[in-house]
Order: sequence, then C-alpha cells, then structure tokens
Amino acid sequence: MRRRVRKAFVFGIGLVVCMFCAGGCQDGPAAIIGGNARVRCFEPAGVRMAGLTGIVENRQEGQDSFLRAVVEVQDKYQCRMKAPGRFRFELYQHQARSGQIKGKRIAIWPDFELVEAAENNRYWRDFLRAYEFTLPLSDVLSVRPVVLEVTFISGQHRMSDVYLIN
Repeated sequence: MRRRVRKAFVFGIGLVVCMFCAGGCQDGPAAIIGGNARVRCFEPAGVRMAGLTGIVENRQEGQDSFLRAVVEVQDKYQCRMKAPGRFRFELYQHQARSGQIKGKRIAIWPDFELVEAAENNRYWRDFLRAYEFTLPLSDVLSVRPVVLEVTFISGQHRMSDVYLIN
C-alpha cells in the first residue's frame, strides 16, 4: 500500500514540475505572435505628408526644379514607422471653392517599390522617421497651387493623403 501511495505521490510531483516547466507563468509565444489584434495594431494604418513636402526651385542654370515629398507611414497609434510597400505620387491642379480639392491631374510618377530592404533603406530618413522622395518636375510649375496625393499600398491595405502646395 505504501508503495502505491509513494508511486502516485512521485508521479504527481513529476507531473506538476513538468507542467510548470512547460507552461511557465506567462502567456506562451502563440498568444503574443498569433494573428490577433495585438499584432495587427503595429501594421501600417495610415500615411501623412509632412510639412517639409514642397517644390524646391533651383535657381542655378542647368538644374531643374523638383518636388520633395516627405511621407510618414503610421501605425494604429499614429507612431511613425518603417514598412514595406509601394508608394504612388500624383499631382493635381487645386480646385478652389469646392468640396473636392483635386482638379485635373497634371503629373503621375512611376511607383516606388520599397519591398526589398536595400531599396527601402535608400528612401528612409531615420532622423525624420519618414520616407523622402525627390520627384522631378518638368513644366508643371506654371500651375499653382497644386495638390500632391500619395498612395501607399502594403499587402491588402491602401492608404492615401493629399497635401496642398502653394
């Protein structure tokens, strides 16, 4: 009888020790890494053009003016973040006294594919926590003010922002 009790006791202690070692006191990695809302809150949720965006006019001979676009990708908490995706820029005439500020499209640039790490790092400015793009301008400067629209496409998400340039 004592042997049976002793075996059951040792087995019970061994089972408790194994459960403690395997389970621990915290949530396992599945609860943290799983596809729940805690992880999705750190995905891109929006884009915003920063105030440094604007037309840079070169007064030197032989150099063209260009448009500097500084774009912030933000998560659910409006924290600026680095994220892979595609950036698309379009320039429109400003439509005054209208609910829709975008008028006729003036220019569209080729997409910037920033899915590879090297290409993503090329446009990322860590001190700004934003991406900086230089968009060439040809004869677009004859129309002012203009509206610049950026569209960021990441996975199944598509986000955009517009910025008025005087």
